Amino acid sequence: MTALMTTLVIAIIVTFGINVRVANGKVNWYHEFSKCNTSLTNVKIELAQCKGQQGPIKECPLGFTKNEKFGSCYNFVTRQKMIWIHALAFCTALGANLAAIETQEELTFIQEEIVRRGVASPGSNADSFYTGGTSINGAWEWIGGPSWPTKPMEFAPWVNGQGATGDQLCHTLWAPWGYLWGDIHCTSTYVTNFICEITLD
Repeated sequence: MTALMTTLVIAIIVTFGINVRVANGKVNWYHEFSKCNTSLTNVKIELAQCKGQQGPIKECPLGFTKNEKFGSCYNFVTRQKMIWIHALAFCTALGANLAAIETQEELTFIQEEIVRRGVASPGSNADSFYTGGTSINGAWEWIGGPSWPTKPMEFAPWVNGQGATGDQLCHTLWAPWGYLWGDIHCTSTYVTNFICEITLD
């Protein structure tokens, strides 16, 4: 683990009370967010307990990548085995939302950024990425958080019959399909990556 990553981990632990274990240079996150006792049935209510900095910000925090065109900062969190709700709580504690991908241009940027960084490679389901998309409340939407309130999912290029009514209520960028639109069970733990996003002022 680099010194920069170690510093960031310590800052998160101290600020948000997240319990972690470091082994062989890898951070393994326990799902014990002291301020974020979230559940799928009351996402909106309980996330109010763990919000970081609220609203748009001027500059990207440490660990986030700035995209001027979209007016957002993105953090590609990888190799952390979390269910969707814990990924949401993690981003919220950083003052971020799980990413909302609202145009083809933004989707292309994110796909290219994933490949450019080498953070994952197409082929394995485990290399897919959670986003903030969910149909927990009945219709597909981007779940709210510190940077923006919950809003409809208007750009929705589903593939292979994904996004249909069923019990797979959370959105993912599927690695086997080149990070295209897919749905997944919200309690799945085999997706090990997710994207946090913060809106710039």
